[in-house]
Amino acid sequence: MARNQNPPRVSGTVIVVRGLASLRFTAAARCAEETPLLLGLVAAFSASEGIRKDTGVISWVRWPNRVAIDGKTVAEASARVTPGVGAGRLALLSVTVNLLHTNVRGSTSLFDSVGVEVDRDLLLEKILDSLSWMQVGWATGMHEMLLRRIASMTETIGSTVTLKRRRASAEALGIDNLGRLRVRLSNGSEVSLTSGDELLAR
Repeated sequence: MARNQNPPRVSGTVIVVRGLASLRFTAAARCAEETPLLLGLVAAFSASEGIRKDTGVISWVRWPNRVAIDGKTVAEASARVTPGVGAGRLALLSVTVNLLHTNVRGSTSLFDSVGVEVDRDLLLEKILDSLSWMQVGWATGMHEMLLRRIASMTETIGSTVTLKRRRASAEALGIDNLGRLRVRLSNGSEVSLTSGDELLAR
Protein backbone atom coordinates (compact mmCIF):
# COMPACT_ATOMS: atom_id res chain seq x y z
CA MET A 1 0.00 0.00 0.00
CA ALA A 2 1.27 3.45 -0.80
CA ARG A 3 2.02 5.54 2.25
CA ASN A 4 2.47 8.93 0.64
CA GLN A 5 -0.02 10.60 2.93
CA ASN A 6 -0.83 10.64 6.62
CA PRO A 7 -2.10 7.18 7.54
CA PRO A 8 -5.74 6.93 8.60
CA ARG A 9 -6.45 5.92 12.17
CA VAL A 10 -8.74 3.15 13.33
CA SER A 11 -12.21 4.72 13.09
CA GLY A 12 -13.40 3.98 16.57
CA THR A 13 -12.34 4.01 20.20
CA VAL A 14 -9.09 2.73 21.71
CA ILE A 15 -9.02 1.82 25.41
CA VAL A 16 -5.57 1.30 26.95
CA VAL A 17 -5.15 -0.59 30.22
CA ARG A 18 -2.09 0.73 32.02
CA GLY A 19 0.23 -1.80 33.59
CA LEU A 20 3.94 -2.31 34.18
CA ALA A 21 4.45 -5.77 32.72
CA SER A 22 2.40 -5.51 29.54
CA LEU A 23 0.76 -3.26 26.99
CA ARG A 24 -2.96 -4.06 26.87
CA PHE A 25 -5.53 -2.29 24.76
CA THR A 26 -8.86 -2.79 23.02
CA ALA A 27 -9.75 -1.05 19.76
CA ALA A 28 -13.39 -0.75 18.72
CA ALA A 29 -14.32 -0.22 15.09
CA ARG A 30 -17.20 -0.83 12.72
CA CYS A 31 -17.08 -4.03 10.71
CA ALA A 32 -19.18 -5.79 8.10
CA GLU A 33 -19.23 -9.58 7.74
CA GLU A 34 -15.72 -10.31 9.04
CA THR A 35 -15.48 -13.19 11.50
CA PRO A 36 -13.96 -12.89 14.99
CA LEU A 37 -11.42 -15.51 13.86
CA LEU A 38 -10.22 -13.31 11.00
CA LEU A 39 -10.28 -10.13 13.08
CA GLY A 40 -8.22 -11.75 15.83
CA LEU A 41 -5.70 -12.84 13.21
CA VAL A 42 -5.56 -9.30 11.80
CA ALA A 43 -4.98 -7.93 15.30
CA ALA A 44 -2.16 -10.43 15.89
CA PHE A 45 -0.58 -9.52 12.56
CA SER A 46 -0.76 -5.82 13.39
CA ALA A 47 0.86 -6.48 16.77
CA SER A 48 3.64 -8.40 15.03
CA GLU A 49 4.17 -5.65 12.48
CA GLY A 50 4.10 -2.98 15.19
CA ILE A 51 6.75 -4.85 17.17
CA ARG A 52 8.97 -5.13 14.10
CA LYS A 53 8.61 -1.45 13.19
CA ASP A 54 9.21 -0.29 16.76
CA THR A 55 12.08 -2.58 17.75
CA GLY A 56 13.48 -4.11 14.56
CA VAL A 57 12.94 -7.58 16.04
CA ILE A 58 11.35 -10.06 13.66
CA SER A 59 8.27 -11.69 15.13
CA TRP A 60 5.91 -14.20 13.57
CA VAL A 61 2.18 -14.75 13.73
CA ARG A 62 1.25 -18.12 15.15
CA TRP A 63 -2.23 -18.93 13.84
CA PRO A 64 -4.78 -18.05 14.99
CA ASN A 65 -3.99 -15.20 17.37
CA ARG A 66 -0.50 -15.25 18.85
CA VAL A 67 2.80 -13.53 18.07
CA ALA A 68 6.08 -15.35 18.63
CA ILE A 69 9.75 -14.38 18.79
CA ASP A 70 12.21 -17.27 18.46
CA GLY A 71 9.35 -19.71 19.00
CA LYS A 72 8.11 -18.08 22.22
CA THR A 73 4.86 -16.15 22.62
CA VAL A 74 5.33 -12.41 23.10
CA ALA A 75 1.81 -11.17 22.31
CA GLU A 76 -1.74 -12.44 22.01
CA ALA A 77 -4.85 -11.03 20.39
CA SER A 78 -8.57 -11.73 20.48
CA ALA A 79 -11.67 -10.34 18.83
CA ARG A 80 -15.39 -10.38 19.29
CA VAL A 81 -18.18 -8.89 17.23
CA THR A 82 -21.32 -7.33 18.67
CA PRO A 83 -24.69 -8.51 17.32
CA GLY A 84 -26.03 -6.57 14.39
CA VAL A 85 -26.55 -6.56 10.65
CA GLY A 86 -23.97 -5.54 8.04
CA ALA A 87 -22.00 -2.40 8.88
CA GLY A 88 -23.97 -1.99 12.11
CA ARG A 89 -21.74 -4.53 13.83
CA LEU A 90 -18.92 -3.43 16.09
CA ALA A 91 -15.59 -5.28 16.30
CA LEU A 92 -13.69 -5.27 19.58
CA LEU A 93 -10.02 -6.15 19.01
CA SER A 94 -7.90 -6.78 22.11
CA VAL A 95 -4.11 -7.08 22.14
CA THR A 96 -1.69 -7.87 24.97
CA VAL A 97 2.08 -7.53 24.48
CA ASN A 98 4.52 -8.79 27.12
CA LEU A 99 6.88 -5.90 27.81
CA LEU A 100 8.97 -6.99 30.80
CA HIS A 101 10.25 -10.31 32.11
CA THR A 102 7.89 -13.28 32.15
CA ASN A 103 8.21 -16.64 33.83
CA VAL A 104 5.42 -18.25 31.82
CA ARG A 105 6.69 -21.33 30.04
CA GLY A 106 6.85 -20.89 26.28
CA SER A 107 6.62 -17.09 26.53
CA THR A 108 9.05 -14.21 26.25
CA SER A 109 8.95 -10.43 26.55
CA LEU A 110 10.18 -7.51 24.47
CA PHE A 111 12.65 -6.66 27.23
CA ASP A 112 14.13 -10.15 27.03
CA SER A 113 14.28 -9.96 23.23
CA VAL A 114 15.54 -6.39 22.80
CA GLY A 115 17.53 -5.95 26.00
CA VAL A 116 15.98 -2.58 26.86
CA GLU A 117 12.57 -1.36 27.93
CA VAL A 118 10.48 -0.17 24.98
CA ASP A 119 8.37 2.98 24.83
CA ARG A 120 4.84 1.59 25.22
CA ASP A 121 3.22 4.68 23.68
CA LEU A 122 5.34 4.40 20.54
CA LEU A 123 4.67 0.66 20.33
CA LEU A 124 0.92 1.31 20.65
CA GLU A 125 1.14 3.89 17.86
CA LYS A 126 2.92 1.44 15.54
CA ILE A 127 0.37 -1.31 16.18
CA LEU A 128 -2.59 1.03 15.65
CA ASP A 129 -0.98 2.33 12.45
CA SER A 130 -0.88 -1.22 11.10
CA LEU A 131 -4.46 -1.88 12.21
CA SER A 132 -5.62 1.28 10.46
CA TRP A 133 -4.01 0.31 7.18
CA MET A 134 -5.42 -3.20 7.40
CA GLN A 135 -8.88 -1.73 8.01
CA VAL A 136 -8.63 0.60 5.02
CA GLY A 137 -7.24 -2.15 2.78
CA TRP A 138 -10.04 -4.52 3.71
CA ALA A 139 -12.70 -1.83 3.24
CA THR A 140 -11.37 -1.05 -0.25
CA GLY A 141 -11.42 -4.66 -1.45
CA MET A 142 -7.75 -5.60 -1.06
CA HIS A 143 -8.64 -8.89 0.63
CA GLU A 144 -6.35 -11.21 -1.32
CA MET A 145 -3.31 -8.97 -0.97
CA LEU A 146 -3.83 -8.54 2.76
CA LEU A 147 -4.31 -12.28 3.30
CA ARG A 148 -1.09 -12.96 1.37
CA ARG A 149 0.69 -10.42 3.53
CA ILE A 150 -0.59 -12.01 6.72
CA ALA A 151 0.31 -15.49 5.45
CA SER A 152 3.85 -14.38 4.63
CA MET A 153 4.39 -13.51 8.31
CA THR A 154 2.56 -16.54 9.74
CA GLU A 155 5.02 -19.20 10.87
CA THR A 156 2.30 -21.86 10.73
CA ILE A 157 1.98 -21.62 6.93
CA GLY A 158 4.10 -24.15 5.09
CA SER A 159 4.84 -26.12 8.26
CA THR A 160 3.61 -29.51 9.41
CA VAL A 161 0.95 -29.36 12.12
CA THR A 162 -0.69 -32.09 14.15
CA LEU A 163 -4.47 -32.24 14.36
CA LYS A 164 -5.75 -33.12 17.82
CA ARG A 165 -8.88 -35.08 17.03
CA ARG A 166 -7.42 -36.97 14.08
CA ARG A 167 -4.01 -37.48 15.69
CA ALA A 168 -2.66 -36.96 12.20
CA SER A 169 -0.10 -34.66 10.65
CA ALA A 170 -1.07 -32.17 7.97
CA GLU A 171 0.57 -29.46 5.89
CA ALA A 172 -0.63 -25.93 6.60
CA LEU A 173 -1.42 -24.39 3.21
CA GLY A 174 -2.84 -20.93 3.82
CA ILE A 175 -5.55 -18.77 5.34
CA ASP A 176 -8.94 -18.11 3.77
CA ASN A 177 -11.01 -14.92 3.94
CA LEU A 178 -12.79 -16.15 7.08
CA GLY A 179 -9.46 -16.56 8.88
CA ARG A 180 -9.58 -20.37 8.76
CA LEU A 181 -6.35 -22.36 8.41
CA ARG A 182 -6.40 -24.60 5.34
CA VAL A 183 -4.47 -27.84 5.79
CA ARG A 184 -3.81 -30.85 3.57
CA LEU A 185 -3.94 -34.31 5.11
CA SER A 186 -1.62 -37.13 4.13
CA ASN A 187 -4.40 -38.65 1.97
CA GLY A 188 -4.53 -35.44 -0.11
CA SER A 189 -7.83 -34.14 1.24
CA GLU A 190 -8.07 -30.59 2.53
CA VAL A 191 -9.87 -29.31 5.61
CA SER A 192 -10.28 -25.85 7.14
CA LEU A 193 -9.62 -25.32 10.85
CA THR A 194 -11.57 -22.75 12.83
CA SER A 195 -9.78 -22.83 16.18
CA GLY A 196 -6.27 -23.18 17.54
CA ASP A 197 -7.70 -25.84 19.84
CA GLU A 198 -7.80 -28.14 16.82
CA LEU A 199 -3.97 -28.21 16.78
CA LEU A 200 -1.64 -29.83 19.26
CA ALA A 201 0.27 -27.14 21.15
CA ARG A 202 3.76 -26.47 19.91
